[in-house]
Amino acid sequence: EGLKKIEEAKRIFIKRLSITKEEIEDIRHYCVEQSDITNEDIITPEYYRPLYIKMIEEIKNKHKWEMLGNLVEFKKGDEVGSINYKLYIDKEKTDVPFIRTTDIFNYEIDRFPDFYVGEEILDKINQQVKAKELIFSKDGKIGQVAMITESDKCIIGSGLIRMSIDRSKINPYYLFIALSIPEIGIYQAKKNTVIASTLPHLRQDRISDFVIPILNDQEEITSLAREGFDLKERSKKLIDKTRELLDLSFEI
Repeated sequence: EGLKKIEEAKRIFIKRLSITKEEIEDIRHYCVEQSDITNEDIITPEYYRPLYIKMIEEIKNKHKWEMLGNLVEFKKGDEVGSINYKLYIDKEKTDVPFIRTTDIFNYEIDRFPDFYVGEEILDKINQQVKAKELIFSKDGKIGQVAMITESDKCIIGSGLIRMSIDRSKINPYYLFIALSIPEIGIYQAKKNTVIASTLPHLRQDRISDFVIPILNDQEEITSLAREGFDLKERSKKLIDKTRELLDLSFEI
């Protein structure tokens, strides 16, 4: 039910955005002026793809907008070193999930991921991950977005970036929905992704330049997203309670 509410919020957002992929011709063969390349520091076909460029232009023409970097404070993830990884079967009760780019799905972090790390590393790194922060993948499968909820205790890996949101400027649930829309989050991520050695990578300064449309009527969108994440949080608490009961049953 939580996912349904989030998907409904996305549907309403796209409708009010009034810009669709079908309205913008996706030209797959195009030419770029030499002067355009000279003035930029990225030389990739995706950076100049008309679909992405026209989408940004239409957003700016039809709506108020802000640069993402003006709305959030970026916080980097950390790499704790594979020597500190623990598998689920080896973890202790106080160990915490270590979240990598493969540990984001259904707009949340995996609370039972492949690896865990000791609580002493959590204290040492002192990330202080908080509820309603957004997590965005900048390596691997780039462009995935998730929201932290009250029950989430974890360490965020270096392939992810955290966004602490200035709530005086934008609602966290609204910004989450905006970044989860392919026309906003994915298009701009693909446009600005480069290959670092052999792996795709999206720099923080490029994420900061993402254009975020500020729609006039946001209440229904934010309300549905909030309800969706409230249900997700309720689900997490039920799972935790169930696991606790199971653990106790094995100890008897």
